[in-house]
Amino acid sequence: MDDACDCQKLKDRIRTLEAEVVDLRCAQRKHRDMAEQDVAEILINTAQAIILVLDTEGRIVRINPFMEELSGYSLDEVKGKDWFSTFLPPADHT
Repeated sequence: MDDACDCQKLKDRIRTLEAEVVDLRCAQRKHRDMAEQDVAEILINTAQAIILVLDTEGRIVRINPFMEELSGYSLDEVKGKDWFSTFLPPADHT
């Protein structure tokens, strides 16, 4: 009888450990993804290059600080506006 109990306890412990391993792997993936996002965010915010994100309609979703500095506009001023009509001269709209 003791062997059966010991065997069941071992099986239960294995299931618990397996669940913990799955949880750890999920946490590691989440941490890695967050770290990659942090690096991307740092690059976007410090790059001395224009970074401009548009939606499928050509509206501004995001600009980086370098673009704000060059254009004189903050993201809050241009977010949601049409990129072409906001930044290109009227002669270039066609």
